[in-house]
Amino acid sequence: QAYHDILTDLPNRILFRDRLGLALIQAKRNESELAVMFVDLDRFKVVNDSLGHIKGDQLLQQVAGRLKDCLRKGDTLARLGGDEFTLVLPDLSSKKDAEIVARKITESLHKPFYLDNHEIYVSASVGIAIYPADGKTGEELVRHADIAMYHVKSQGKNGFGYFLPDMGEISSRRFALENEIRRAIEHNQFDLFYQPQVDSESRRVIGCEALIRWHHPEKGTVPAGAFLPVVEEIGLMSSLTDWVIERACRDLNAWRDAGMELPRMAVN
Repeated sequence: QAYHDILTDLPNRILFRDRLGLALIQAKRNESELAVMFVDLDRFKVVNDSLGHIKGDQLLQQVAGRLKDCLRKGDTLARLGGDEFTLVLPDLSSKKDAEIVARKITESLHKPFYLDNHEIYVSASVGIAIYPADGKTGEELVRHADIAMYHVKSQGKNGFGYFLPDMGEISSRRFALENEIRRAIEHNQFDLFYQPQVDSESRRVIGCEALIRWHHPEKGTVPAGAFLPVVEEIGLMSSLTDWVIERACRDLNAWRDAGMELPRMAVN
């Protein structure tokens, strides 16, 4: 239990690090390549939210079984937690070996999963880092595989990709943006703008739509499309949604108190 994930019976983070360390020693001794892969399910949260955590756990167990079937003899598959899995592929004859496994994984997960009467479709984003080109230590390789995975997600998910040096800079910018968004929520830097909805015949305003904007201290007014996808990924969409609805209702009430009747308001 100390070294295996209870839900999937796969190696956990501790055993994965141990296996990766041994594989790196062997690769250094033999002057060979190895790959570290980071696998993250793309639609797992939707399943969890719609069907519940029990069904989500059952899905993770089925995913683990399919991932096992994609491995070569001597490969290691581990579950880090949630819907995140990592792999160590030792003794690569070329980078193509890692690509073959990654392709098997994405193709295997394309097939439907069955949870009681539910037919579920998920996909995965897979990041790949190669020793020694992409890192000399296990920590570097895992971090770079993770960065490569997030790059795949940003390009539309459902696929695989290798780590490239400029991804580190992109990841740093993304990390900085995440911190700025957290500070923006703490310091009330968001505001609502209202776009009127006009009846084309009577020319009367019959409603409005609330649009969120970010008053960035350096960049000025930032549109929603530039930050909402990040807000969702870092798990802050729920709290921001609550703020938007409360603020919109408060503004609507203030307008009515001032004598301006607005039949409806849309909150996207």
